[in-house]
Amino acid sequence: MFKEMKSRRLALLVAVALGGGGFLSSAQNVSAADVTGQNVEIDGTGTHEPLDNVFDPGGGPSIGTAAGYIGDTTNNGNVTNNTLTYRGRSLSYDKTLFGGITFGTGKVMGNKVFVNSTTLPLTSSVEAVHGGKANGGGSVEDNHVEFNGDNLNGDLVGGTTNRTGIGVVKGNTAMLKGGSVHGNIYGGMASGGSNGDVVENTATIEAGTATGSGKSVYGGYTDGAGKVESNKVVIKNGTVRTVYGGKSVSGNVTKNIVEIKGGAVNQSIYGGEAGGSGKAEENIVTLTSGTAGGDIFGGVAASGAATGNKVYIKGGSATNKDVYGGFSTNGNATGNTVTVTAGSVRNIDGGRSLGGNATGNTVNIGSTDAAFAGSITGIINGGSGTTYGNDYRTGNKLNVYGNATATNIKNFAELNFHFNAHVTQTTPFLTLSDADGTTIQSLGDINVDGEHGRKGTLLKNTHGVTITDAQHRLVKTTGNKELVLAKSSDNKSIDYEGYAFAHQTAPTTLTDGGTTSTWGGRSIAGNSTHDNAIAVESGTHTNVYGGWTSGAGTTAADKNNSTGNKVTVRGAATVTGTVYGGLTEVAGGKATGNEVTIEKNLAASIIGGKATGEASNNTVNIANATVNSVTGGEGATTNNNTVNLNET
Repeated sequence: MFKEMKSRRLALLVAVALGGGGFLSSAQNVSAADVTGQNVEIDGTGTHEPLDNVFDPGGGPSIGTAAGYIGDTTNNGNVTNNTLTYRGRSLSYDKTLFGGITFGTGKVMGNKVFVNSTTLPLTSSVEAVHGGKANGGGSVEDNHVEFNGDNLNGDLVGGTTNRTGIGVVKGNTAMLKGGSVHGNIYGGMASGGSNGDVVENTATIEAGTATGSGKSVYGGYTDGAGKVESNKVVIKNGTVRTVYGGKSVSGNVTKNIVEIKGGAVNQSIYGGEAGGSGKAEENIVTLTSGTAGGDIFGGVAASGAATGNKVYIKGGSATNKDVYGGFSTNGNATGNTVTVTAGSVRNIDGGRSLGGNATGNTVNIGSTDAAFAGSITGIINGGSGTTYGNDYRTGNKLNVYGNATATNIKNFAELNFHFNAHVTQTTPFLTLSDADGTTIQSLGDINVDGEHGRKGTLLKNTHGVTITDAQHRLVKTTGNKELVLAKSSDNKSIDYEGYAFAHQTAPTTLTDGGTTSTWGGRSIAGNSTHDNAIAVESGTHTNVYGGWTSGAGTTAADKNNSTGNKVTVRGAATVTGTVYGGLTEVAGGKATGNEVTIEKNLAASIIGGKATGEASNNTVNIANATVNSVTGGEGATTNNNTVNLNET
């Protein structure tokens, strides 16, 4: 053990000597050698004290202790796979701990620093900690720091490039496991004139605090010209001040991630922030648990665009705080997304731009996986801004998957309501409370999909609903289905009715005002009901229809009629009113080619086809049954209707 420690100390002393200009005759050859595999422990026993072996080439006292160190600025050797473990000492250490550091031109890779917890009379308090640092243009990759000590006065950094060059900062990690950090925490950083990319670095907070005034946690950061991409911050517990997945003073910030799984963030959360003309693109923030004490931004840009950024609120609390998919001060905010399925927020903005446009953004409320469990106390905006005449509406979409409440909705070009098993269909999809009422541009902006209860309320505000284009009823026909949207008579809601009018094989039953109606195909907008075929075998029904056409508003070519429908009544079914093969209530409509088959006794009337226009070529089959009355066709013109008695 003594021999091993002696050899380690000798290797470090060689590195120190070389850093100071060297005292070996073959300095040129030695300077190209890597410094690798050194293991240094500091434990306060008096034997393993800090080495104070790191000196800035510009002169001055020691700046800290390193497991691996090259001080010669002309040395191109690498500093790799060195480890420093700090177990505490009787006094705080007022210098920096380095896993590996070079002032030369080589790389710094795979170095580690561990600052462990300790007990009195020892303390694990140090000035700053760097896993790896390159000051001469080399790359810094795969370095790691863990702090579980008492106090860290300065920064906790996984990997850093500094002063010069385009060395990459990649794959470095910084982890806070306990104690207090009073500086910043960086997974990876390029600073002070270093212009390399900062990519795939991670900062993780498992416990402890990092709440120093003006300090933050960064997955990746640069004040140079390199990109900041695919960095990550994970907050599992503990308390921190501000969080950035990635940040650049002037360049692009792309695909950085923040995950809040617990703990507390006292101020704002940014997936990515780009200063200058840099763009913020495809950054993501996810809040699953814990609390956010400030606003949440998927991506933020100063003069560049904020595009394709996302925020997911899956739980936790951002009470009285706002959520922005993308935000730009002077550029556009486009194609950003906010999804809220649980947790609490105030206002939601898909995109916001103070000087540009905010278009093509999406807000999702709820999901198809579970009932909506969130709380929204403010306004849901597709886009927003402060510049008169700018576009904050075009292409913005609101997707609603569950029953939700909010103050209001604004600046959406599409309102999409998605019915699913978790929607309570007897209450409004969206309940809004703004005392100024709610305004939507047009009923044409509304779409509905999924299986629904045929009629209900999509949107309600008891203070009033205004439709800008003043069209208060709209029929949308797609394939064999229709959707009728209408403003309520009291001007407080947008209601819907939706029906399938053709090629249906399963009966639909609805009780309204004491009347139970069952049909194969139905239209209330004048679409022709046709080619439906149903069998009614159980239940009590007032009236049964193979096809049932009423109302107006469709723009389809095939309208007003009820043709080619079939209905069979048998088994335990009971009908007290009338069974129609096909019925149209539209003036001039035709009911032709319909068929009714009755296979049991009914106290009901049977009509093959009924219309105000022609009712021809309809058929009624009474198979060994008794009924109240039978009519083949009833209309202005009735030709070639057939009634077959006692035939199966």
